Amino acid sequence: MNKPSKIKVFIIDDHPVTRGGIAALVDQQKDLEVCGEAEGYRDAVKALESTVPDIAIVDISLKDGSGLALIEEIKKISPQVHILVLSMHEESLYAKKAFQAGAEGYVTKSEHPKQVITAIRRIAEGSIFIKPELKDAIFIELLRPKHKDDDSPAGRLTGRELYVFRCTGNGMTTREIAENMSLSIKTVQNYKENIKNKLDLSGATELVQQAALWVKTEEPGLNR
Repeated sequence: MNKPSKIKVFIIDDHPVTRGGIAALVDQQKDLEVCGEAEGYRDAVKALESTVPDIAIVDISLKDGSGLALIEEIKKISPQVHILVLSMHEESLYAKKAFQAGAEGYVTKSEHPKQVITAIRRIAEGSIFIKPELKDAIFIELLRPKHKDDDSPAGRLTGRELYVFRCTGNGMTTREIAENMSLSIKTVQNYKENIKNKLDLSGATELVQQAALWVKTEEPGLNR
């Protein structure tokens, strides 16, 4: 009789200690195994072009790119891969953005390690995993009437658009953003057009001004 195949887990986090801790925890489980690791956006995309895990554990804050944008990219490369976000952020905004990007689970780094294992198994079965407090907060937020004037870029842009917006606010040129994200200049230009349309900006100058203002004033966690 054949043994049931193990759930393959790929870990993406820019902190080696965190990656090592998660890997050790996963490898202790009889039904789980680590099939690969990456420390950032680019490494993850490259690795996942040839490796197809059952679960990808993604940190929202990566040094070389947005974890939210990475979630969207993973879903493009391999839609069947389930994604669990492991984040330091406990606010419902981050969880909401992660689920909108395509994640199926959200666990904070302050939770007990057993929660990570439980989340992996639940997600592998096709379920959604999020702790009740965050679930309730997201549900309340979704029910609350929206006002256009209250919408921040974080609420209206996709993960990739938000990353382009942040890079623009940090003074990066279109070419620099394209090189950083391993995209063509034309693709980045298209993202900027989408951003201007969604935020109702008149042109490139206003885009730069609003992006710079957002980088200075928005909560730091979404700017990483």
